[in-house]
Amino acid sequence: MSSIRSADVPSDLRIACFALGANPIRIEMLHYALTVTEFTIADVARELGISRATARMHLLSFHEGGLVLSRRAVQPRGAGTVRYWRARVDMIVAAVDTLGSYFDGVTSGPS
Repeated sequence: MSSIRSADVPSDLRIACFALGANPIRIEMLHYALTVTEFTIADVARELGISRATARMHLLSFHEGGLVLSRRAVQPRGAGTVRYWRARVDMIVAAVDTLGSYFDGVTSGPS
């Protein structure tokens, strides 16, 4: 899988995120989550070039908001557990649709 790096995020998306106070890393993380079946914090941190602590912080927010699910499993090497994450596509689509609906029909400022 090819790496998703900040430089790969279209400039218009970066500008929109900045203008709305949104964190482009969160947009990148949701995009990544939608492209894989399951992933770990280490996977997403490596893929996006961010720290594990940053990845964990954002994933916990997504989890709290219902956008991702997680499960714990025994590590493949058998030592301890690992937490696997996956996107809740239905919830992400609903969130995007809600934002789109909110702005539908708004094409200019006040009359």
